[in-house]
Amino acid sequence: MYEIPNSTNTIKITHRRIQTKNKLKDMTYKSVHALVDQAEVIVAEDLSLPIAKQHNWKNYNRRMSHWAKGILSSALEEVTAYRNAFLYLVNAAYTSQMDSNTGLLEGKRVGDKFYCANGDVLQADTNAALNILARLYDVEITRYMPYQQVKEILLKRSVGGTDRQGLELHPTTY
Repeated sequence: MYEIPNSTNTIKITHRRIQTKNKLKDMTYKSVHALVDQAEVIVAEDLSLPIAKQHNWKNYNRRMSHWAKGILSSALEEVTAYRNAFLYLVNAAYTSQMDSNTGLLEGKRVGDKFYCANGDVLQADTNAALNILARLYDVEITRYMPYQQVKEILLKRSVGGTDRQGLELHPTTY
């Protein structure tokens, strides 16, 4: 798996790399077990595809896709299967750019804040998490749909009004 070390520095670097990967894997599996302790249904973004239009971060994106996202996705799949929980993966397109109150593609995310069109300010990760949960019930947007089609659907909804167009979210169900 790893190259045979040929110097003391290479041995140390290889050892640190293995230690770091093992720590990440351990933390990830512990976190997923803690999550399954609290909920038997987990909804997550399908991050198997690379993020589009990130040319400046191409090397970083490739490493993160292979390393952290791979460990997280395998941990989610393995732990939920082992613990008889349910894992649902949804399309990740525009979940952090939608307003969770209206379900429309309006407002703006800046850092860890999401500025709604009506002037409210939400925590960006909480807003995205609510959008991911709502995406589970969205019958128009499928998991493997290209982001261009997702954007088209969301823009059509924005023209039609401010309701979720028949989608109902029941957070107390879980």
